[in-house]
Amino acid sequence: MPGPGTPADLDVENWDPWTPEQLARRLAGVDVPWWVCGGWAIELFHRDAGAGPLRGHEDLEFGICRADFPAVRAALLADRTLTQYAAGDGMLWPLPADRPPPPHLAQVWTATAADAVFRTDLFLDPGSRRQWVCKRDDRLVRPLADTIARSASGVPYQRPEVVLLMKAKHARDKDVADLVATLPLLSPAQRDWLAAALLLVHPGHAWIERVREG
Repeated sequence: MPGPGTPADLDVENWDPWTPEQLARRLAGVDVPWWVCGGWAIELFHRDAGAGPLRGHEDLEFGICRADFPAVRAALLADRTLTQYAAGDGMLWPLPADRPPPPHLAQVWTATAADAVFRTDLFLDPGSRRQWVCKRDDRLVRPLADTIARSASGVPYQRPEVVLLMKAKHARDKDVADLVATLPLLSPAQRDWLAAALLLVHPGHAWIERVREG
């Protein structure tokens, strides 16, 4: 499905991401749920567990419920040096501040307007402020509050068992490394949830037995 007009001719590797704490300061006045996800969420979990740093992070991913996008956009674009792009299929499209992202695209990148240095990758999730719905399989639901933890520095982040479920689809080297480093830190309940979720969303996935074995 095409994007909203002509794709922008930008270097998608041109990242200088904020830290989770920098993002939290910019969203301090936003009264909607949001959460760091991806590799940085795993990093925050490890920090809180006293396990130390894992690896570098080339971007900063965070999520919200799609319906809450206007509030988050307003907070980010209060800094008039920033702009946004709808993202999908490895392409970017300029996203005017008065238009919503196209319904078939679920990511919005925020960048500096002058030189297109990317700061954040925002995921627009299905579900609501009360209920998390898995974007890979809407049969998998969970209270939203049960999918979010808060770091010692006050940053909300997606719980590791949910992050690992999202990482299972591509299972890149860094995803496997995150799984190996994180499994020993998960509780039995977290491992059980992840194994069951993998069985539902990715039946036959190589990670299922690995998670069950702990």
